[in-house]
Amino acid sequence: MRLFTLLLAAAFFGTLAVADVEDALRPDGWSKKRSSDATDFSSPSGKERLTVRYWDDVSDPKFAAETTIGAAGGRARDCVSEAGGAVFVCNTAFSAQGNDFRARAYAAAYEGGVVTAIYLGLASVARASPHPDETGERMAALVFSDAGSPSRPLAPPPPVAAPEPAAPPSVAGAIERVLFDLSYSYGIGGAIYPKYSPMYLFKGGGACNCADIAPGDVDLTALRRTRPEDVGRWRKAGGEYVVTYGDGDADELDPDVGPPAPLPGGRIVGRFSALSGGGNTALGGNTIVVASEDYDFRADGTFYQEQFGSGFNDTVSAGSSRGTVGRWRIDGGTLTLSYPGGETVRTSIYWSSNGDMVRGIPDAVWIGGKGYVLED
Repeated sequence: MRLFTLLLAAAFFGTLAVADVEDALRPDGWSKKRSSDATDFSSPSGKERLTVRYWDDVSDPKFAAETTIGAAGGRARDCVSEAGGAVFVCNTAFSAQGNDFRARAYAAAYEGGVVTAIYLGLASVARASPHPDETGERMAALVFSDAGSPSRPLAPPPPVAAPEPAAPPSVAGAIERVLFDLSYSYGIGGAIYPKYSPMYLFKGGGACNCADIAPGDVDLTALRRTRPEDVGRWRKAGGEYVVTYGDGDADELDPDVGPPAPLPGGRIVGRFSALSGGGNTALGGNTIVVASEDYDFRADGTFYQEQFGSGFNDTVSAGSSRGTVGRWRIDGGTLTLSYPGGETVRTSIYWSSNGDMVRGIPDAVWIGGKGYVLED
């Protein structure tokens, strides 16, 4: 992307209000359709589309670009920075419903948030289309203050304002052991897959499938009233542990599977992802639902949390994403997440003590009872 092109664009647009950004990025002659959280522009042929969104709850353009391209089927590491690091650009190509598509996403900090624009077109059209480059030039113009003086982004990512998490209690209640419970669930496309989740076995014989609660915060008496289906009694039978619930159902737990254990040194650095979903493509249908949640834990004690969901069938497709930031702390099997608004969440975190390590970090962890895989 040539600098003089950026400067000319900046001279034309100047500094725009957020409400004007969408029209500034709109390709000439394209129709406009506004939804609750984004604006779609469609080419006269209907074979190209540009979606513009302003994120008022995100301050990191790289994060927004990765999330946007991920929603289009790309990979988070397909992104590069341009315009002196002010704009992040991501590219991807994919096939859907018998057609080949190309997508390019841009993101730039602007007016206290982030503006993203993603171009999507049929591959045969996108190869010759000037609109992806045109969008990039206009996006870069948003972060220049005038025609002759390039400036830093108008809204550089601020430091995370969440307070440092307080240390959790030093003892984890009266837990005797933590073992993995095997169950089965429906996943993407309606396929059935095995799911392991940590189960607490307490001294005195109580048991609870409630790893969404930090191990030291479990109140079995209260849970028997509010979640009776998750509370039972355990006993050892030969080489296994058997948990029996109030309705007579029983789970057999193998102590050699896993078993769950606190993270070595309470250290976790890296991006961990969990996938889930639904639909009926596994049964020959045409509906698929995908949901993902990522935690990007940083060595400085901060994290990014991203949630994304999408679904489509032969006639309809939809998607949404949400991201937030905060600070993390681990003490034993307890993970404390503190958010800028003052909210604090305490949950469990474990890894499989028989699992693998990558650069000293577990390749999979269980947060709140859900399995997350380390992204390479």
